[in-house]
Parts: sequence; C-alpha cells; structure tokens
Amino acid sequence: MSELLHIAFIGDRLVDTACSLGRHPALMATALIPMIEEKFPLTRQIECTACVMDKKQDRFVRLAQKMGIERIFLEKSPDKNLNPATIAPILGQKGFSVRIADFSQGNVQGILNTGTLLELPEAAQKLAQQYKAELYAARQKLPKNTGKKILVLLGIRNPVKQTVYLLVEDHGAVNDEILSPAGCENVGQYIREANGITDTEEICLVHSLQGIDKARPDIIVLTGDPGAGLRAVYQHLRLNPEQKKLPVFAEHQIFSLPHCCAAEPMALPQTLCQWAEMLCR
Repeated sequence: MSELLHIAFIGDRLVDTACSLGRHPALMATALIPMIEEKFPLTRQIECTACVMDKKQDRFVRLAQKMGIERIFLEKSPDKNLNPATIAPILGQKGFSVRIADFSQGNVQGILNTGTLLELPEAAQKLAQQYKAELYAARQKLPKNTGKKILVLLGIRNPVKQTVYLLVEDHGAVNDEILSPAGCENVGQYIREANGITDTEEICLVHSLQGIDKARPDIIVLTGDPGAGLRAVYQHLRLNPEQKKLPVFAEHQIFSLPHCCAAEPMALPQTLCQWAEMLCR
C-alpha cells in the first residue's frame, strides 16, 4: 500500500527507490526518467532537477513553503553534473530540514540509505537483497557476442500538450547495461549525424530517420511512447519507399521494449530480462 508523504524529494533514483518502498512525495523534481509524471499522479512536480538546482530553485522553494512542506530529501548522485545533494546547504539556509540519500556508492547503498530516511530499514534491507539477486540473474540472461546492430529510439509524450518527441539513444545506460555486454553495436550516431547533430549528449532530439540506410540496423527498439517511433518509421518509408527492402523493415525487426535508464534502478532487472529475451531470439 502506497503512502503519500508530506515531504519533497529531488532526484530520480531517490523517487524511484522510495516508490518501491511504498512511499511517494507530495512534491518532487526529477530529470531522467521519461514520462515519470504518469507514475505519480498525486505528486506535484516541477521540471527538472537541473532547473530546480538553478533557475527554478526559488519557484520550488516557494511551492514547498506554500504547501507547508518542512522536510526535503535529496539524492546524492554518482552524476557529478546533476547532483541534487550540492544544494543542501542552500535549502537548509531557507529553513528546511534537509536529509540525503547517498546513491554515489551504488544503488544497493542508495536503497539502504533511502530506507533509513523513510524509517523503513527492514523493508529496505529486504529490497536491497532482492534487487541484488534479481539484477545478477538478469545479467546472466544477456547473450554474448551477438554482433547485432541496434537502433534505439525513445518516444516522449507531453501529458499536457500531447506533443510527441523522438530521441535517439546512442550513449549511456542502454549501452553500458545491455548493448555492450551483449556484443551489440549501437548505430544511433548515423541518425544523429544525418540530422545535423554533432554534440555528444546521451539523448538527442531528431526529426527524421535519415541515415538509417547507412546505419543498416538489424533491429530497431522503440522505448518510452512507441507511437513516436512507429510514426517516424511510417513517415520515413513513405518518403523513401525503396528502403522498405532494408532487412530491418522487410523482416519486421522492430520491437517495443522498456527504456533503460540509470536513474531508474528498481526497473533495471526487469528491463534487462525483456531486452535479453529479444536479443536471444
């Protein structure tokens, strides 16, 4: 049974772990888990963590004060460029009681820390043990040396405006946790380059699938809202009908799978299992 706490949380890993322990915040800021608002319909949310740490910090503080919130829990993240714990002194000076869940030493430690903050140490200990066992088992299911070329497309739908965005993932957790261990090649850079994007961000917004003829993926994986990826495929083939002969289209090698996000640790074991099932076909 979930319980809504009169506390504010800042940080994806903290929010995700607390949810697995049956606790939701009254107010939160996150950044990395796509469409997370659908999972927390009763929680007030301000986007995003980086903004709350900077230009939206005053807005977050005013909203917390208006809601009568006195306690704020922060995530200490392994990501040095997005670490909510760094604003603890500022929030403390504004009169909040601030506590930190340390995920910088790994997710297991973060689970235990979160349990301490929530006064659920026994439940957190059990969850940490379960997480370790399930993650180990899931990693054993990943095939090795597959040699497959994979294109990963993330669809995101704005729940208010219903606008849809398509992003290419060619860096980050999907490579670290799935594709590299399975001996796969992520060919997203070809789409990135064909869209004129030269930066090295983990996820980038694209407007077409130009470059897919050079990428020649064996498999296309749609994560998040799969409708965005399917629409992009339809539009691309309508404009480039000769590419219907590419094996990925001719053999219908397009799959909808969970998004792999380093900031969503509790979903990782199940995500790995579903990707492993697809890669072992």
